Amino acid sequence: MLVALAIAAPAAAQEAADANDADPAGAAHVTPPPPPSTLPPDVTLEIRGAAIVPLYRDALCPGTSQCVFNAGVGVGVGVERRWPDGWGFLARYDVWILDASSLYEIGIFHSTRIGARYVIDQATMVHPYVEALAGFLAFGDTTTVSAAGGAVTGGAGAEIELSDALVLDIDAELWTFATGFFATRDGVRRSDGFGPNLALQISVGLEVLLGAF
Repeated sequence: MLVALAIAAPAAAQEAADANDADPAGAAHVTPPPPPSTLPPDVTLEIRGAAIVPLYRDALCPGTSQCVFNAGVGVGVGVERRWPDGWGFLARYDVWILDASSLYEIGIFHSTRIGARYVIDQATMVHPYVEALAGFLAFGDTTTVSAAGGAVTGGAGAEIELSDALVLDIDAELWTFATGFFATRDGVRRSDGFGPNLALQISVGLEVLLGAF
């Protein structure tokens, strides 16, 4: 009898295995994750500080006059909606506090821009990217506006992952901008006729992931 059981046990196990092969529903299944391209876009909030260096300012500082647009510092806030393929839509507000050579108590530069960012590599902890934005600006003394205009900017930088929801952002942006005509207290006419100005902004910020929307 023991010999019969010993012979029957392997046969029963083989029959069970054959039944599972014939009926996949009886076996355990693991559902694979959805492909990245089907995931919803993420929304991030960015807060940053910046240093501003003028590169070309003949329109704002003509001839040998005192210059109303010198180096300064800035702060900014932005929102980005980014898709899994690396493309993102940006909206930003920046304010610069500038040395105005005593022509203004404090030179204030406001800008509101929209644009796009493309992250080149999202597979590592460091994500290089390029971006381009355009928008409107206002320039003046402390709480007043002396002139309005427009700006086009292009930049490159890198995002460094600090955690699943927090990213360090370092970038450099080249600003090309122009303002309408205005005069300062020394009587000098500035931006008298169209003329572009160039400035470099170096910024460091933190991005907080708000979730998928």
